[in-house]
Amino acid sequence: MSFVNKEMGKFLIYIMFPIGSLYLFNRPELQEKLLRSGGTPIHVEMGVPPDELVKGIPRTRAEAQAQIEAMKRAHQERLAASASSSQESKSES
Repeated sequence: MSFVNKEMGKFLIYIMFPIGSLYLFNRPELQEKLLRSGGTPIHVEMGVPPDELVKGIPRTRAEAQAQIEAMKRAHQERLAASASSSQESKSES
């Protein structure tokens, strides 16, 4: 009988943990307390420029492809900029 009770306890934990965490973290009054740096959004804290944020959800495949291409170009530009700055720092030393 203890095996059944143990399994029911595990089942209760498996079910109640996600439900409890959703209840806890989806309360609006708690959201302000959980934000980092006293309410600073994470993208501002990490230094992501506002022009690189996705403005809306792409509705068509063409919009999604355009967004992907823009993200790839921005990534390549950042890689090129970091590579050139690292080469400059190596040549200085």
